[in-house]
Amino acid sequence: MKFILITAISFLLSIQLYSQASNMDTVQFDKLIESEKEIRNIGTINIYHYNGELFTGVALEKRLTNNTFYQLKKGRKHGGTITYSKTKRKKLEWEYHKGMLHARREWHMDGSLKMEVLFNRKSRVKKETYWYRNGQVKERLLHSNHSENRKVKRYSKKGKTTEKGRETSLESRKKVETKKVGKWLYFDRNGKRKKIEIYNQEGRLISSEKI
Repeated sequence: MKFILITAISFLLSIQLYSQASNMDTVQFDKLIESEKEIRNIGTINIYHYNGELFTGVALEKRLTNNTFYQLKKGRKHGGTITYSKTKRKKLEWEYHKGMLHARREWHMDGSLKMEVLFNRKSRVKKETYWYRNGQVKERLLHSNHSENRKVKRYSKKGKTTEKGRETSLESRKKVETKKVGKWLYFDRNGKRKKIEIYNQEGRLISSEKI
């Protein structure tokens, strides 16, 4: 009942936000002139001009299946860049601060939150969270600032831990694959440990033991 109520509220808020964005004075996004700017110690960001000046305001990009609203300040993306479906449901959101990406979110078709990715000040991923449609957390990933390794914890639809360990990204045959590394713990439906596996740094299983 609680989850249904939250989903309904989310749907109503989505329509309200869409109406507010639609009523703003907007320009077509493809009318903006895009360039790049190097920010010291941070990286490259996109800069947008309109009629020869840095653009501040809301730009709209219309497509067959969705509409995207871009908020910009002094030529930089600042605030939410939000994509709505044709039924006015929020589908995707990118949260920016002075041109740097801070968060990305995605919603299920029923309006419940599907995933959220948080970024550090250099727009590198620092945390990912994924949800089931029933509102329970499905997976959490905590990224390292100094390597491709990340801590992983996965859950059942009832909120019980199913497995946890570390993963890394390795290049194999000209493509990047996700591999388990180090010690992994696996749990039964009641959340109790049932197995331990050990992987080497290349993602190869070297031992497996039931508890």
